[in-house]
Amino acid sequence: RSDRDKHPINCADWFQARQFAAWVEGRLPTAKEWVQLTGKSAFPWGDTVATCDYAAMTERTERCAGPGTSPVCSHPMGHSKRGLCDLAGNVWEWTDDGREPTADGAPEVLREQLAMGGAYYSMADELGRAGRMWRLPGNRGTGGIGLRVLRPRASKP
Repeated sequence: RSDRDKHPINCADWFQARQFAAWVEGRLPTAKEWVQLTGKSAFPWGDTVATCDYAAMTERTERCAGPGTSPVCSHPMGHSKRGLCDLAGNVWEWTDDGREPTADGAPEVLREQLAMGGAYYSMADELGRAGRMWRLPGNRGTGGIGLRVLRPRASKP
């Protein structure tokens, strides 16, 4: 939507996420890499339980982000120690273990792919390192699945 230019990419299936990552000369992280990005604590910011101050999520019965996603990096208390934002909440992030899904003529036999981190509609116990959701790679979800791209660091001359 035109009013969401500062929001994360969402409504992306796994194939689209991989294609976009390649288009920007990057790739999706593996699940292991994604966990490494969050650090050793329960959440990217540490072990303090998630609230609306830390992430776009659902707290009790109300969504912190309103009816959908929040602008990227709009919860600075929730940034990781490395300065990465939105590793918990906002949108689930697809990971890639490097194996192509296989199909024997029927979509339901496609191998599921892992999305991590939780989304704007997730509760605190579904965020961060604990947040794992398996989906068929062609599933876009209900707007809560997006991506994070890893790109090589620019080499110094």
